[in-house]
Amino acid sequence: LKELGFVEVVQSVFVVKALLRKAFAPIDDFPLEEIENPLGEDVKYMRPSLWPRLLSYASKNLQYTDEELRLFEVGRVFPKEGERQHISFLIVRRNISELSQEPFLQAKVVVRSCLSSIGIHVFTKRKEKVGSWMHPSRAVWLMSGDTRIGSLYEMHPSSISAFDLQGRVAYVSINVNALLALESHGRVYGDIPEFPSVT
Repeated sequence: LKELGFVEVVQSVFVVKALLRKAFAPIDDFPLEEIENPLGEDVKYMRPSLWPRLLSYASKNLQYTDEELRLFEVGRVFPKEGERQHISFLIVRRNISELSQEPFLQAKVVVRSCLSSIGIHVFTKRKEKVGSWMHPSRAVWLMSGDTRIGSLYEMHPSSISAFDLQGRVAYVSINVNALLALESHGRVYGDIPEFPSVT
């Protein structure tokens, strides 16, 4: 991802409720994993997703870029289904003058490029039910065979404006645990012949 212009972000697994309230409307869409006897409000809840902090980071740093900002993070999340390891990235684009600059399409290209390099074939399947933070017509599952390995969606304009961002934002989240369980169809390499045939 770094070779494709992404900047890695490393953040705390704890998240404050104010950030989640800004990110998810209503917040009940994301039941929270709560710590018993927390030391404070800022370490009371475990993050259910990586995108709220990534989007918050983007809102503070987009001003230092020309047109586009690319961020990624690898870390643990704690949704209602249980703890898991995710790799997530987002692409923020201020102005779009041609189709190839669409963050949603760029993110799809990045996913296919990265996963094909490790022998994983991926395709998209439309989400029938989308969260309030997702664009209703630009939200898909990432599939490999019958296995759902992640999701790709464009952020809803209301979520973008809540973080004082301009432009459009695409977000990808991949379940590393599901990815590692797949059988890789890797490339098979052989030795270069000492005396190659001549035709």
